[in-house]
Amino acid sequence: MRGPPNAALLRRVAQFTTSSSSREGLPFILPPIDVAYDVETAERALAARGFAPATSPREGELTLVGFDIEMRPNFSGGTAKNPPALVQVANATGCVLVHLASMRPEVPPTLRAMCADARILFVGTGVAHDMQDMQRALGVECKGYVDTGAIARTFGHKKFGLKAMSSYYGYDADKPKATQTSNWERGPLDDKQIRYGAEDAALGLWVLKCMHNERGKGSELMDWVAAFANAPSADALARRARSANVPKVVADALVDYTKEERAEAREKWVSKKVHRGKKLLSSILNGKLHPVTAASSLADCFRAPRARQTSVVWHVEQPPDKSTFKATIRIGSELAGV
Repeated sequence: MRGPPNAALLRRVAQFTTSSSSREGLPFILPPIDVAYDVETAERALAARGFAPATSPREGELTLVGFDIEMRPNFSGGTAKNPPALVQVANATGCVLVHLASMRPEVPPTLRAMCADARILFVGTGVAHDMQDMQRALGVECKGYVDTGAIARTFGHKKFGLKAMSSYYGYDADKPKATQTSNWERGPLDDKQIRYGAEDAALGLWVLKCMHNERGKGSELMDWVAAFANAPSADALARRARSANVPKVVADALVDYTKEERAEAREKWVSKKVHRGKKLLSSILNGKLHPVTAASSLADCFRAPRARQTSVVWHVEQPPDKSTFKATIRIGSELAGV
């Protein structure tokens, strides 16, 4: 041993071994990490960590796997995305980092089998896009996933990225920009890249379990997760809730989400109409619009998208000397003066 650990290292270790937050009571512990630069090593690591799909699983049984990919960034606009250089998978047993850039054009058969098995749900934020990149670049059919960002939006989170949700549950994930934009195709990976890649995969699974612990209200984890499977966004989940049999706690959250989204959409419409109305009234009062054109434009501006969805009131005042005008528009909850 080179010497006693410094305070920064001790704080870092504590983050892995202590409870993260009273919201969920689950500690984040980064499992052992394996990095594979050839197909044979990848196959051994995936099998040893329990990632190989079962040959005869029970019907309907689902498996959760933390998932992420990294690729060499393009810094010039208009260029095509690079293919995935690194694929990270995580479970309670370990994290396996498969450096595809060192194996091209080969892909580990177990990784192909995992992607093609609809009973394996890859978990992460924006995971549907990652799986599309895998399928487009490698010809790997990707089927099952759970997007933690979509779930977070459903439960009212405005910041639903992996770092934001990790922080919400008490773990401050270190995601340096220099590592994020590094050259992931060059092997071997350095320690910072390995740590970054493993954390991304493991945190996705951890955040999902934290959300269930906070929001599941007694429902079984897999029943709760299945309600969110293969939905790329909260809007897609909201549409599904009207036709699918989902746990009540999920259905209630989706109802609340739908109401909130409609309210936000209405307020955006209101703000847009207020801005347009102010410009029209300014043009009218300054004599820049013909009365017929003005009447038509105002009627169109104040027409609500749905009957009784929004109320519109506008009022123009002119003092006795007719030297100035004061116009007020009230649309919904917005009030603006010209």
